[in-house]
Amino acid sequence: MPYTGHVENGVVVVDEPAGLPEGVRVRIDLIREGAEEVLHPDIIRFTGVLPSNIDARAEYLEAMRKKHS
Repeated sequence: MPYTGHVENGVVVVDEPAGLPEGVRVRIDLIREGAEEVLHPDIIRFTGVLPSNIDARAEYLEAMRKKHS
């Protein structure tokens, strides 16, 4: 489950009580301010592969509908 927080005096502080046990390892991902949508990190590898006039999401959904119908 993702949690949000902020840095205070060099320490990450979770905004809401998380109920995590002491010593548990966590992963911190930075959030860009003003980011409209977070894309998968691998998306950079595929940028420019499809022609710009193709709606990749629509194509994917259509392929999944055909596959599972």
